[in-house]
Formats: sequence, C-alpha cells, structure tokens
Amino acid sequence: EKRNRMKRIVLMLCAAVVAISTVLGSGVTEVQAKQSKVDKVVKHARAVYYGTNEKLKNYEESGEKGVYTDYYDRKNDVLRKTVMSAKEDAPDSVKGYTCEYYYDSKQNTCFIFAYKKVKGKVKEYRAYYGADGKLYRYIGPSGKIKDYKKGKDLTDSSKLASRLYNASRMHLAW
Repeated sequence: EKRNRMKRIVLMLCAAVVAISTVLGSGVTEVQAKQSKVDKVVKHARAVYYGTNEKLKNYEESGEKGVYTDYYDRKNDVLRKTVMSAKEDAPDSVKGYTCEYYYDSKQNTCFIFAYKKVKGKVKEYRAYYGADGKLYRYIGPSGKIKDYKKGKDLTDSSKLASRLYNASRMHLAW
C-alpha cells in the first residue's frame, strides 16, 4: 500500500511538471515571436562581429595612424570594420568616443561598439542596426537593454545611437 501511494505521488509530480513546462513553453514562444526581428538583427550583428574579429589578420589594414584604422576584406571587396579614435573631430566620428563600426557583406552598418573614459572608468555603448538603417537594440553603460521591435528610425535624432550610425555611414561614403 505504501508503495502504491509513492507511485501515485511520483506520477502526479511528473504530470505536474509536464503541465507546467507546457504552459511556460507556450509563453516563451509568444515572446520570441514578438521579438523575432530584434533577435534576427542581433544574431546577424553578432555573426558579423565575431566573424570579422576572427578573420581580422586576413584583412588589409589601412587608415591614418592615431585617427582611424579600416579593415578591408579585399577578397570580397568590402570594408568590414573601422576603429575610429576618440580624439577625432570629423563628420565620420563622434568626438570623445572610440568607436568600432562593423559592416556586413552588403556594407550595411550592423553593429557599433563605442566607449569612452569618464573619471577613470570606461563607459560602453552597443548599438545593433538592421539593414533598413533602424536601431533594434541599444545597450548603454548601465547594461540596460533597450529593444525596439519595429526598429527605431534614426533620422533627425541627436541621440548617441543616431550620431554613431550617421558617422559610420559617413565614413563608409568616404
């Protein structure tokens, strides 16, 4: 009798776990569906970031010492990465920020990593852009993630994410 009672308890616990996981699983699917564009943009940007940095030694390096460094993929004739000095005050830079612009194979700016020193501490900013030129994710120095499901239009904006994007596009045009 004690054994049968234990079997029933174990079966009830298993049934409860299955029921809870089914309910939670469906909730996760709904959240993922709503953020699918953000997820795609971030996944693409990360692939470009890691792929570029893994192959950096294979790219042709050019630029102006202390101002900027470009990394060209000559095989595919595309600019992959630019590192822009914080000292530069030009249309293709954001003064006070060291910026790393990452471009995909179609020359879309897909990710920008920017940082600056403030009172001895490094403040980091990350911005993820879609091929449509919209901002889909922004992470400021606090580490707080701000997602834009439909993308945020950056035209006529003085915010940092817009200034970074515009500078990256200006650099690419030069």
